[in-house]
Amino acid sequence: MYGELIQDIVFAAMDALSCDVEIFGIAIVLSPIASASSVAKISVSLTTDTAHTMDDTNLELLRTRIPAARSLPLLCALAQQQHGRIVLDYFDHLRLAVDTAPC
Repeated sequence: MYGELIQDIVFAAMDALSCDVEIFGIAIVLSPIASASSVAKISVSLTTDTAHTMDDTNLELLRTRIPAARSLPLLCALAQQQHGRIVLDYFDHLRLAVDTAPC
């Protein structure tokens, strides 16, 4: 079993009157063997396709401002048990294509 933990901290504004800090972290357990608690089977590849975005403007703002929040489209798809291809921002001109399928 493999675990993945990602967390970013972005300081949006710091001045004498306010301190706005945005924090986002995710944890995903990856295992080569499906179990009763498995949510999906995934495969990952590189692509130049356009990244998925969030319909909610606040979530989209997080997705674009905090690197770990780039995973939001995948997390939403997994939570809603929607299987298929999700493209996540990775580098400026290269993205991750995450294909999900039922276990």
